[in-house]
Amino acid sequence: MTTPAKLYGRELSTYDEVDVDELLAKLSQEELTMLAKEVDPDDNFLPPSQRNNYACEKDPTGPLNRKKLIEHINKQALETPDRPEVKPYVAGVVRGKKWIPPPIPDKVRDAEEQITIDLGDEYETALTTATQEEIIDLAGKLIIRLAWAKRPVDHGLSHK
Repeated sequence: MTTPAKLYGRELSTYDEVDVDELLAKLSQEELTMLAKEVDPDDNFLPPSQRNNYACEKDPTGPLNRKKLIEHINKQALETPDRPEVKPYVAGVVRGKKWIPPPIPDKVRDAEEQITIDLGDEYETALTTATQEEIIDLAGKLIIRLAWAKRPVDHGLSHK
């Protein structure tokens, strides 16, 4: 027999009838901000804007005028001087050094080159003397065989 789960000394079933909206309405603004800081940031049920602790306390300075905002951003971008380059641009000259990938370790390179499979003399001679068409036919048969082996088995029909 299992004991019922409890929260703050009361069974969880007693909390089913509690109206959460009514409880939140009773909280003051300070208590709401404290509660908001304790929220799990990975909770998918909260909108992304409410998952962080940042809260702007500033009053709005006025209504948003999108056209004026874009004009101001463009004007500021045109008036701000570009950063001076450390080395001036010259066509055809590479600045800095070229990236060279690190060398492949010898163990990895040797392992890739020395993979050998012993097929036996009969198969070895058959494959070395086979034409390209015969090898293509063999590959097709192997692919069909592998696909047939991996097909899902219907256990309901296998016992009939």
